[in-house]
Amino acid sequence: MRKLGLLFILSSFTASALFAAAPAASPFIRGDANQDKNHDIADAIKTLNYLFLGEVSSCLKALDINDDGNVDVADPIYLLTYLFAGGTPPPAPFPDCGMDPTADSLTCVSFAGCEVTEVTITGITPNHGPASGGTAVVITGSGFDAPNCRAYLCGRALTDLRVVSDTRIEATTPRGTGGQTCDLVVRNDNGQAVLPAAFTYDAVLEITSIDPTSGPPEGGTEVTITGAGFSGANLEVYLCDKRMESVQVLDVTRIRAITPIAPEPDSYCDLRVTNAYGSATLEDAFFYEPITCYTEEDIQALIDQEIGQPQCLPSPVYEDDIDFGWPIGTVHVVVCPEGCCQCSDSTPGCEVVVQDVDVDINWQERTIHAVGEGSASDWVVQVGNTNCNVDAQGTVVADMHFALEETPWEGVYKVTDVSDLVFQVTDFNIDASGGLICAALAAADELMRQQLEDELNNRSDEFLDQIREDLVGQYVCPP
Repeated sequence: MRKLGLLFILSSFTASALFAAAPAASPFIRGDANQDKNHDIADAIKTLNYLFLGEVSSCLKALDINDDGNVDVADPIYLLTYLFAGGTPPPAPFPDCGMDPTADSLTCVSFAGCEVTEVTITGITPNHGPASGGTAVVITGSGFDAPNCRAYLCGRALTDLRVVSDTRIEATTPRGTGGQTCDLVVRNDNGQAVLPAAFTYDAVLEITSIDPTSGPPEGGTEVTITGAGFSGANLEVYLCDKRMESVQVLDVTRIRAITPIAPEPDSYCDLRVTNAYGSATLEDAFFYEPITCYTEEDIQALIDQEIGQPQCLPSPVYEDDIDFGWPIGTVHVVVCPEGCCQCSDSTPGCEVVVQDVDVDINWQERTIHAVGEGSASDWVVQVGNTNCNVDAQGTVVADMHFALEETPWEGVYKVTDVSDLVFQVTDFNIDASGGLICAALAAADELMRQQLEDELNNRSDEFLDQIREDLVGQYVCPP
């Protein structure tokens, strides 16, 4: 005891003045200087050895027995007084492991027998909820069962927090900002853990407009939809409950998409956007335009217009030797010789006009039968050295096929092709003036009829191209 008292007398300074340290990082037991989880005279000796013999300690906080923020001779005296003279027990943490409730500069890097439980977060369920808060969530992980447990989303504390076990926390989300994704932080006396981008506050899904607001019933119109909350998983866009195509989310306020085929032409459609968080609807947002459905009267007018256009036949329409028989014999005949005539459009040649075209459509057979009155006026026919003035009348018959495809709309078809146009010229009569030999031309009416028919058929592709341009791609509504 004499040696121990001498050591007390010689000590007149504190170790805290000699050793600067960072804040504590480990739990410990105050007064258990040798870290054997007992409190006895060996702990006082360990403290004195640290002070005067240079022994090292990994937890200076355990040596600060009187909790005054210093390690000095007062600490072993405090412990010996407690052990042998009925003194006051050391302050917390005592007699079990814990964190220092008093802030000071002493450190506790490690303490044998007081292992630190690491805090980890593995998930939060559900991982999204309304911006108003109030979502009941379950947080999973480890190290939760320690004093002063708190949890935070975007720095805001969760409420109604209850530590169910070391691996489970139940709590309620605070109010947030729509569309914001938050880190989750769990903090207690064991430490702290962070789960990045753990929880998303649902954006308020809203549609404000669509541009353009109308388009053809065939679909295919590219539109831009504006609004808010266009984010999250499983985003889909519908028009009249039909899914839109090529949906592209440009940002949280804009979507680009392609309209589908209309359920019905000449109708308005609601626009609907859905995602993992909800649904929004803009009523009567898009108008599908009506279709132009060709009737039989429309087709008749079209055929009448195309076939009834004056046809200018270039000179010469025909040139050959014709045997007129006795008494005329064989004579060289030129129908519409060069330089003799002009058509109504001032083009050199002789003109044929078909009028009063009557059209008959067979929808089952997919055929068009057109009959018109044809005429040729003031033609010049050179018979040998004689010029004859010729007028001709006849019936022009045109037959063709057309192809239809069904559309999504009942009773409506689309013309996909017109083909196989064939002309016939019947009931052909010639009225020629210019003398006796001209009168003989009446005997050549079959020849001239064939010439006219051949010339019209030679031009059938021109007729078809024009008819296709007007009719193919158009809708028809058979009666």
